[in-house]
Amino acid sequence: MTTVARLPLVSIRSAGLIIGLLGQALVHGQSPPLARVAPASATIFVEEGGLPDSTTFTVSNAPANAVVTVSISYAGIPEGPQVQGWLAAKVSGLTITATATPGNLPRGKYLAYLTVLLNGAATVPAKVGVVLALTPQDKQYRFQNAANNDEIFDPLPLSPNAQSARVLVDYNDIGASSLIRNFRVVPETVDGRSWLKVAPVSGQTGNSATNSIQISTDFTGLQVSADPYVGYIQVYEPANPNNRSVLEVRLTVSSLPCTYALSPSSASVTAVRASGSFAVNTAAVCSWTAAAQDSWITISSGASGTGPGRVIFNYDANPGAARSGRIVAAGQTFTISQVGAVATNPVMSHIAAYGAWSTTVVLVNTDNNASASLLLIFRDDNGLPLTLTLRRLGSTDAPRTDDRLAVTIPPGGSVSYQTVEDLGRNTVTGYAELAVSSPGVRGQAVFRQRDPAGLNFEAAVPMERGGRHFSIPFDNASGYVTTLAIVNTSATAGDVTITARNGNGQETGSRTVRLNAGQHVADAAANLAGSFVSGQRGMLDFDSSNADFAALGLRFSTPFTTLAVISRDAPTAGAVTLGNPLMAQIAAYGGWKTLLILTNTHPTQTVRFTLNLRSGLGAPLALTLNQLAPLSRVLTSQSVLSDSIPPGGSVIYETIDDAGATTVQGFAELVAGGESIRGQAIFQQKNANLAYEAAVSMTSGNLTFLLPFDNSGYVTALAIVNPGISRANFTVSFRDEQGTSLMPSQNRSMDGGNQIADSSVRMFGSGLDGRRGVIEFKSDVPLGALGLRFSIPFTSFAIIPK
Repeated sequence: MTTVARLPLVSIRSAGLIIGLLGQALVHGQSPPLARVAPASATIFVEEGGLPDSTTFTVSNAPANAVVTVSISYAGIPEGPQVQGWLAAKVSGLTITATATPGNLPRGKYLAYLTVLLNGAATVPAKVGVVLALTPQDKQYRFQNAANNDEIFDPLPLSPNAQSARVLVDYNDIGASSLIRNFRVVPETVDGRSWLKVAPVSGQTGNSATNSIQISTDFTGLQVSADPYVGYIQVYEPANPNNRSVLEVRLTVSSLPCTYALSPSSASVTAVRASGSFAVNTAAVCSWTAAAQDSWITISSGASGTGPGRVIFNYDANPGAARSGRIVAAGQTFTISQVGAVATNPVMSHIAAYGAWSTTVVLVNTDNNASASLLLIFRDDNGLPLTLTLRRLGSTDAPRTDDRLAVTIPPGGSVSYQTVEDLGRNTVTGYAELAVSSPGVRGQAVFRQRDPAGLNFEAAVPMERGGRHFSIPFDNASGYVTTLAIVNTSATAGDVTITARNGNGQETGSRTVRLNAGQHVADAAANLAGSFVSGQRGMLDFDSSNADFAALGLRFSTPFTTLAVISRDAPTAGAVTLGNPLMAQIAAYGGWKTLLILTNTHPTQTVRFTLNLRSGLGAPLALTLNQLAPLSRVLTSQSVLSDSIPPGGSVIYETIDDAGATTVQGFAELVAGGESIRGQAIFQQKNANLAYEAAVSMTSGNLTFLLPFDNSGYVTALAIVNPGISRANFTVSFRDEQGTSLMPSQNRSMDGGNQIADSSVRMFGSGLDGRRGVIEFKSDVPLGALGLRFSIPFTSFAIIPK
């Protein structure tokens, strides 16, 4: 009889709530539970008809003289029905002993929850899951040592001197040891770490070529300990997954082998001066050094260390051709590939004004020390000057009519211009080019459309440079229509080939479009790319050999939103990001849905990804999702999404639409596949049966970044995530459009794995109410973030790395 602590089946109550605000819901933070319970869930293995067995939970972070009370509820899971009365709980101080009494229950799995309170019902409860797994009285499979065919009984010992073992799996039937049975293997650990490995994960008994499995260990993150680490190898027949044979494995760590790995092992960076980092993964007692091998790379932190650490490096601006440099850390090589100096100007690939349309252009000076001068030129579909009437938001000046904006932005300041609304005029379209600009200027546009009923819908798009190889998701299924805007940013005519791919990366059709220098086209994807994209969803690849192109995508139904452009040339301008890619916010149920699009940009390799969904406290966030592509299926209670994406392929998940359920929120972290996988989220909120949407691209964390905000007739909300294990200490500064401080800077902190989400006014104070400007974050560890601007519609506000 064995007790196994598993990864959480249910998450501790999320720290986020949804509140009503101006007819919209904002996701915001809540004080964490007064106590934490570890582990977050556990499984008790008992033989069918066996004696009761127990597992323990520990309550931590409790005040002195705290009184712990526990209640029990029962639920059903896919592997078993809902059954009452088999679990009892006893409290002794801060220790909870949960005892499972199987009685005459048949073999299978049963689920119960312990709800833990401190000092009565006034506190926020912690909730943990307990699974009772009833196994057969006799093992279905037996285990043998591959070296001498001796039968292995619990436990199987491992150590740094004997790090692995080859084990034979045979069907345990008297007189039929060679009986052929397919089997699968699952490794689990009590501490939840992934130090126990097994390969392969499936096989067949009665066949010497396929009944051998290799059990091995990964010492990364482990420490020398007097107590062994405990894990389990579970073997079962696919047709009968509840009938499992369990082999206990005990790993004694009296010393540690020193092995090293870098994560990531390379970075592709822009031509501007910036910084980046990578992690050195090794055991706690292992020392290492790091040194740059090229003069344009310097190490600012982490030149040496003992145990797991991080190397932070700086690299100079590149005035010439593309180049490659190296850092050697712990004997491993980290490669930095830097693109050459970029000559093309940043563009906003689409502008729409008058009729039902207006466009707001938001420009930010990221330099806190020098003013930024810029010239923004508006061009029509043929690249000729496009005269527009615009008003400066927050100014009493009369609107100005011109084909260009010449603006000086103070240090750390910002400016917003909006085309005037004129329902009586025909809509005009074109694009905008930032022809003259200081290096620190960043921009984005917010498109607004007023439908015949007078409702407004918005979508935001960042200003970017042109390229020759990029991709855009498209969705023409389930009543959606994808539109595209494309600009030839080169000085000569050029051809761009648009290739459509389905979720499996398979090409479904292509078309070559020729555009003159400066020409702009905007139309439905089915008209530009070809009718083969009608009724389909997937990716559109844009490739040119003779010109640079810029583009954007919009997805329309009743609302409309942005479909992110994914560069396959080089990262967009800005500082190098740190750590795993993040989606700083996930919102589901109660009127909210989140659509996740993940794309494999690698041209030849299938890439496996793992996306962890987490609550505001960093616990696994189990959600029910619809997978829309490449397969159509329902995924029930998933906190980890893991799959393989072929080259050029994509996978799409959407949280189910459950208006009757309580809204939950959290964040998502891409812990594998991050170098080739690109991600985007589309948030949808229903209000009075109307849907509003906002799109945000997945980005990695940053040490310093900016968020434009607008609380002047709007409400700007933001989500901040500390995905690491270390506590984050960060400083937040607030500036108006003139770059003047709105209120004193604030020093904040956040535990590792936590998220906070709220309106900017609630989060930082009334000094931001009724104002617009820029919020700047400076942190000692990388943070992820996103911004949303709410009115009746809502849209995203781009995070700007520094």
